[in-house]
Amino acid sequence: MSMDITLYSGPDYTGESFVVPPDGETYSLAATGLKTIGSIKVPKHPMRSHSFQVRLHLERPTSKWHHSDSSVRDFKADVADTAEFAGAGWLSASAVSSVGQVGNSMLGDTTEFTIHDTIKS
Repeated sequence: MSMDITLYSGPDYTGESFVVPPDGETYSLAATGLKTIGSIKVPKHPMRSHSFQVRLHLERPTSKWHHSDSSVRDFKADVADTAEFAGAGWLSASAVSSVGQVGNSMLGDTTEFTIHDTIKS
């Protein structure tokens, strides 16, 4: 079973593609080499209580946890057309459980927020 989260520049899983790691980091669209994110393939997580999630931001995020609901959308399953979120300029991918993001504490997280312009494979 593949654990790859794949972003596509076009709808219906067409165009250029990029595999993004579910590391919880926030990246600029430029880090992917894509001009848009038109569709997304999100694998099922091997643990039933967990899932993978891709978060797309239309506005530059200022923290991992605070955002305007209208400018952010989370995708936990394949989506053939991200619609208006194809124009998102920032993204993150992570593993989440029924209680929150896996690997990073949402409560008391005082780490500096960074948007990365490159993705290390």
